Amino acid sequence: AATDRWLRGAGGWLVAVGPAERLRALLEPLGTIEVVSATDPAVTLPKLPSEITADPSPRELEDGRRLMTAALGAHGGRAALEGVKDASFEGNLQIAIQREEQLGTFRELRLEPDRFLRITILKNVPAQQVIDGAAGWIQASALGDSALDVTGADLEIMRRDANSDFRSLMLACSEPRTRIAARGRETFGTTETEILEAVHPDRGRHILFLDAKSRRVLAIDETRTQGAQTVLLRHRYGDYREVGKIVWPFYEDRSVQGEQVLVMQV
Repeated sequence: AATDRWLRGAGGWLVAVGPAERLRALLEPLGTIEVVSATDPAVTLPKLPSEITADPSPRELEDGRRLMTAALGAHGGRAALEGVKDASFEGNLQIAIQREEQLGTFRELRLEPDRFLRITILKNVPAQQVIDGAAGWIQASALGDSALDVTGADLEIMRRDANSDFRSLMLACSEPRTRIAARGRETFGTTETEILEAVHPDRGRHILFLDAKSRRVLAIDETRTQGAQTVLLRHRYGDYREVGKIVWPFYEDRSVQGEQVLVMQV
């Protein structure tokens, strides 16, 4: 049962190190076996489409814009997303803090272009994050219930997080100044996807995984720089519902470097 669950997915490789003859009998039922001697030269594996960072060709740029237009259309169109001037979301929240999972609720209020309120309740303890133009502050019982101003780099981190909602990412990735390239097809879970690379002049590199049939966005990878460290933040979406002519994901989970840190269900 464990083998069926973890090793029989679509695509991928399993690397086993040890005596070849003993391992062959164990691994042959799983698929094609290739034996590489420890003394052989290093093998270079081909990059997945989502890993390609080379300058795109004119054809990749042309196809990228076409697919981005299709992805926007699958979610109601760019004009509809731009037309949202205020929004309110609330639902259940699961968050990992120092590897400890905590359950709670959240509520977000947005008023474009730059006003944001997030209220979370974890273990019956409320906390607020507020952005009002150039100002920001947080308030939480753990901080003595006083509102603490957030400035400088900390405010920019909070603003970047606030602008990582589905709508904001889609608009940023489809801006005219964003370089969009079609990188090919890749299996995401069990779904065949089209890979779009979107490099924004201010927000950096994003990878969009589009359902190859419906063109809906299944996930978006953000490359973020935090000090001297570069990390990969993945947004994975599901439970799509049409609200006001826009197809919204009512489910999102986020992972950092492959480790899930947040689950939101509206």
